[in-house]
Amino acid sequence: MRVLLSTTSGAGHFRPLLPLARALAGAGHELACAAPVEAKAMVEGEGLRHLPFDGVPGDHPDRVGVLQRMPTLPPAAARDLFGSVVFGRLNTSFALPGAREAVAAFAPDLVLHESAELSVRLAAEAAGVPRVAVSPTLTIPAFATAVAAGIAELRAGLGLDPDASGATLLQGTTVSAFPEAFDYPHAADHDVHRFRDPALPPPASGRGDLVYVTFGTEAPSMPFFPGLLRDAVAGALTAGLPVLVSTGVDVDPALLAGLDGDLRVERWVDQAEVLSRARAIVCHGGSGSTLGALAAGVPLVVVPLFADQPDNAERVVATETGCRVDPGPDLAERVGAAVRALVGERPAGSDRLAADIAALPVVDEAVDWLERVAAGR
Repeated sequence: MRVLLSTTSGAGHFRPLLPLARALAGAGHELACAAPVEAKAMVEGEGLRHLPFDGVPGDHPDRVGVLQRMPTLPPAAARDLFGSVVFGRLNTSFALPGAREAVAAFAPDLVLHESAELSVRLAAEAAGVPRVAVSPTLTIPAFATAVAAGIAELRAGLGLDPDASGATLLQGTTVSAFPEAFDYPHAADHDVHRFRDPALPPPASGRGDLVYVTFGTEAPSMPFFPGLLRDAVAGALTAGLPVLVSTGVDVDPALLAGLDGDLRVERWVDQAEVLSRARAIVCHGGSGSTLGALAAGVPLVVVPLFADQPDNAERVVATETGCRVDPGPDLAERVGAAVRALVGERPAGSDRLAADIAALPVVDEAVDWLERVAAGR
């Protein structure tokens, strides 16, 4: 069959598609990936055919306005604003013409879209093509509702039900790499299929010799990032363990010059390898870092910034796999206290969640199921 993937330009949105893509390609299916123009190198670097659509210019006034407002809002309000305006209205409206062209030209039997990339989903829905969302994180009704409000007018323009409530998004079929125990209790009410990425780190002792600090690929582009990173690293250093920081490929490691302690700073690291020897991780609660830490059994200090991160932080606390430290004054002191607490006493849920992830069926087992979805069975 012909399978069309779709993603935004962020690596954290693209990577969750890759285990399924590799499994499908290994089974002989033909793949292409619709993604923003600027994602060409990322997509083709994985051996996938790139079908481009337009992305939102970084200096678009509505996008800039959202980024400026986000630090002033409570985390849930910031998540919903970003979902409605950026992931919903802006990203989808810019991408939709190219997305429709991609669906028409490639004529897929099935669409696998990253759950925040909605233009190809809408084009597929309008064309009657089966579609499955690949979620890098847990299912969040509030975020789906916010995004739905942003795309209601676009849906109507395609002759679809505007669905401003988000019912269509929530009732669709979703693939997740997170275990059911990490999801909100409502997840059992949705059609969620769970599979394990074989590239995830295996469960480790969680009693390694370093503290790992990372804030992913999106946060480094935001104006508050330099101060936030310095404060988080300064706090982590107070635990008395070596600290390894991944800044992101576009960030100068000199940003952390002058901090005292056993500190190593890199633009990029092999996260699975690092997590195999980490005692704790300080992160933003992005899907990749959160899932990797849970799989390895490494306790988390989550400093949530936007999108799904406050929700991931909430579930980290609820599953006893770490703690939440919100951005704001005295961040270094609060991160330091949280890291020292986790280093001193390993949280009770870390081993449980690592075992749950290890027990999930491997992603290769998704192929037969996806073939049935495409065939309408």
